[in-house]
Amino acid sequence: MVAYTVRISTEAGDSLREIYLYLRSRVSDEAADKTIDEILDTIDSFENFPGSHEREHYLNTSGDIEYRRTFSNNYRIAFAIDEEKEVVVDVLRPERSERTVIKWIKK
Repeated sequence: MVAYTVRISTEAGDSLREIYLYLRSRVSDEAADKTIDEILDTIDSFENFPGSHEREHYLNTSGDIEYRRTFSNNYRIAFAIDEEKEVVVDVLRPERSERTVIKWIKK
């Protein structure tokens, strides 16, 4: 089995921080911790079988990059798999637009 390298984008790190702070202020510290842990567990699972997740419907798959997505709680996790076995991840808050994802993921 080939292991993939998972890289969390800067945007995903920002999103995770914002999700955490929002949940902490509106719900509880425990809910914030649990939600972030579940999102990170989902991201960690990409090391083994990232291709088993649903293709991202609004991104074109061209060249050697494959675009996929999954969900953790109400958050979409979008990622690109390249030919060098690297997975680049972003976590989308509900208000983030698809255009934002297209920008970072095609860099």
